[in-house]
Amino acid sequence: MNHGYNKNQVFMNKSLLAFITATLIPFSAYTKEPEKVFDLHYYCEANGCEIACKEGNKKEFLVIAHGAKKIVSFNYPNGNMEFFVDKGINGKEKLIVGKHNLQCKITGIK
Repeated sequence: MNHGYNKNQVFMNKSLLAFITATLIPFSAYTKEPEKVFDLHYYCEANGCEIACKEGNKKEFLVIAHGAKKIVSFNYPNGNMEFFVDKGINGKEKLIVGKHNLQCKITGIK
């Protein structure tokens, strides 16, 4: 059965796959997670916590997560922040905020 491919196309696709595999797998062995500067744990009131951030010079904060029971934030040397938001029975979220959004606030903390 031909499936619309000729032998050269199949060989080229297999060759490309082998090249990508050989290139990416060794590279991934050398990548490592950036060092965490510090982590903070926030426990929320019954109504839950809310995370809001603002970009650069903007005056208004934009809500990026709400209804959290617990929030853990990690601050990295490159300026990024990572939030793990635990919403109890409503699930969990992981949010990454780039350094251009560094003005963030958490409301509803116990």
